[in-house]
Amino acid sequence: MNSDSTVMHDALHYYQQPGPYSLHQTVGSNNCSVHTEYPDDYSVKEVTLYAAGYDIHSDHHVLLQWLNSTKDDAPVAQIVQLTGNYNYYAPIVTCTDTTIRNQVIPVGAFSRIQRDQILHLANQVKFQNSSTTNNCRVWLRELLMAMVDEELITQAKFDEIIEVDPLQMRRPEQ
Repeated sequence: MNSDSTVMHDALHYYQQPGPYSLHQTVGSNNCSVHTEYPDDYSVKEVTLYAAGYDIHSDHHVLLQWLNSTKDDAPVAQIVQLTGNYNYYAPIVTCTDTTIRNQVIPVGAFSRIQRDQILHLANQVKFQNSSTTNNCRVWLRELLMAMVDEELITQAKFDEIIEVDPLQMRRPEQ
């Protein structure tokens, strides 16, 4: 097995394991995922940061996303997010067009193995479910920093994203 095959096997093996964040996880009842109908594939895909609304200085929701397919001319996107009730579910695939009335910031083009690595890193980001201090913006900043550490994105790309949407740094819990 060559190194690419080994990496792919390791990534697939990790995500096929049962557990709180495996790809086979059943998401909460308030999450309506169409992942079974529109799963990720092995093509290289553009990953973007979605920021709700256009006022980046307000407290707004942020997430990472990539296109899995289209349905009735609408995009079907896989999203990586910390939800409003501070839970992380994966995978979530939605048929909502998130580009309308929202800011979309390019992060880069990623292979399936790299996207699986992003999902793995997202599982590792620490958060407190009951926090009223640190939110999805802090969580996503830490995910992007982990992506820099793993050389999925450069420090320059991180700085470029933070300049467009100044994601908050973690603060002590109150």
